[in-house]
Amino acid sequence: MNEKTYSMPSYQYGEYLIWGLTAIMLVEFLNVGLNTTIPLDAPQFHASHSHPQNR
Repeated sequence: MNEKTYSMPSYQYGEYLIWGLTAIMLVEFLNVGLNTTIPLDAPQFHASHSHPQNR
């Protein structure tokens, strides 16, 4: 298996992984709308976190 690693923001919320554009938009909304200071540093996102394609 060809394992790839991508850098993008990702946040764990319960059983959910919020990542990519959704994470960026959510963090920007919280930072601007609620005056929070959530960083947008990009943790490592591993391809193994993605959903199985055979559904």
